[in-house]
Amino acid sequence: MSISQNFPAITPSLNLNFARSKKLDPRITFTRSSRATRTNAQGLIEVVGTDTPRFEHSVVGVGSTVTSIQSLGLLIEEPRNNFITYSEQFDNASWTKFNVGVTTNTSSTTAPDGSTNSELMTRTTTSAAYFLQSYTKAASSITYTTSAFVKKSVGNFCALTTQGTYPSRAAVVFNIDSGTISSSAIAYSSFTNASASITPYPNGWYRISLTATSDTHTGYTNYFSFNSNGVEIDGTDSASNSAGFIWGAQLEQGAFPTSYIPTTVASTGTRSGDLAFIDLPSTGWYNYSQGSLIFQHSTVPYATGTSPGYSAIGFAQTNGNSTNSIQYFFEKNDGSFQYLVRDAGANQATISVSTGAPAAKVGFAYTTNSFVLARNGSQVGTDASGTVPQSIGTLLLGTNNKAVANNLNASISNVIYYPRALSSSQLQNLTK
Repeated sequence: MSISQNFPAITPSLNLNFARSKKLDPRITFTRSSRATRTNAQGLIEVVGTDTPRFEHSVVGVGSTVTSIQSLGLLIEEPRNNFITYSEQFDNASWTKFNVGVTTNTSSTTAPDGSTNSELMTRTTTSAAYFLQSYTKAASSITYTTSAFVKKSVGNFCALTTQGTYPSRAAVVFNIDSGTISSSAIAYSSFTNASASITPYPNGWYRISLTATSDTHTGYTNYFSFNSNGVEIDGTDSASNSAGFIWGAQLEQGAFPTSYIPTTVASTGTRSGDLAFIDLPSTGWYNYSQGSLIFQHSTVPYATGTSPGYSAIGFAQTNGNSTNSIQYFFEKNDGSFQYLVRDAGANQATISVSTGAPAAKVGFAYTTNSFVLARNGSQVGTDASGTVPQSIGTLLLGTNNKAVANNLNASISNVIYYPRALSSSQLQNLTK
């Protein structure tokens, strides 16, 4: 097959490379009604202002060895709250210390934001030793994620436990020397759906997280413990001086951790959702009869749950609802990935896949009676019946409407649009 058959013979009419340019095309409208944080090109946590887009990065490496810092692109997240207060001040009375001493604003290491504001938590006994903060919640089962940035000092381990009414709890132990999960997340009694993650940052830091669905108790307590034996928070330790650095604790409602939300006072913190879109011109780069959209995004933390799903990217009518739309999204009800075309409120084409990890590279094409979806170099499916909606007015980048709903919760690396319906083989090549 010739090269012209494998790849488009025309150039794209829209080419947005957020990971490379780290800036917005002037046609993009971007809003967020609060400050937020990002991981910058040095791998540090950085606060940016209201309505400032975040170009995110990821750190590759283990411990103090950082092999690279990768540019991910434009970060689009849903609204979240950090319910932990004094998230960087562990000497504050809001944190209960049990057989633990605190060294504040230690200059012996650089914090994840480049400051010296991290704190050293040191055991004072071989018996159980931990520090904690509690949150008052509704009397129902709710999924929360607890996270913090931690670094080894004395001893290789950090234990994290979240608890309602004992013995209902979730627990995990991290090896913060090797950057691995030492003891897998476990849910006990009335807690369910426990999972954990550990992510590297420069200078030996890791962000650890524990997710679980709670019991119906009105309290949710977060326990941390540094130790040398790899035990849970109530375990004994052979070293009475096991210690670790900690910074940026967070408790948020949701099934995965999102970007850090600082709370340096007694109140909780809020990050508003990101909204990015392009209003389509009546003439110009968009073709109302046929076209193809190819895009790439970072790993998405999708979790099956209640409707609606998360939108990756797509077109919708000007007011942003789904009456007229050409969109690719994740459906939380059944865990499937769907390419859905709707015209005048009626489904015209539906292509879905219920297996496999969320795709990082996606491409779809549309024209009357011909719709194609490809992901990661493979064709997902086709639909040979349906009309193309003409009442289209917006390209939505990581949300499914202009109300900041169902955000992608990942970084969009690039977006490419061709004003022609590409073939299946061309879409497959462009998504490899």
